[in-house]
Amino acid sequence: MGVIQIFVTKELVAKLLGTESGIWGILIGEIVGAVALIEPAAVFPFSGSLISKGATYGVIYAFTSTAVLIGIATLPAEITFMGKKFTVVRNILTFVLIFLIALTWKLMM
Repeated sequence: MGVIQIFVTKELVAKLLGTESGIWGILIGEIVGAVALIEPAAVFPFSGSLISKGATYGVIYAFTSTAVLIGIATLPAEITFMGKKFTVVRNILTFVLIFLIALTWKLMM
């Protein structure tokens, strides 16, 4: 996390996740959150640093929600205990609903 904060500049965050990023910023936030191997307790401090670098709240919502609710690392366990169909449907629905909520938030601000 610290290495990312050093190499990802404020300008890059503002461009990819800021007010001008539109729908793409939300999708980037969701995808990064879904594939990030980050402990849930570390998501919020990292999100705070993204906000200070220019990320919008809608994008941060998308990032934090997918980081906590969708995890690549937990997929094998979820498939084992819940089944493949349930896991796929749950992750897709979660991704879509998070996107819609983040988009609504972005449009309201």
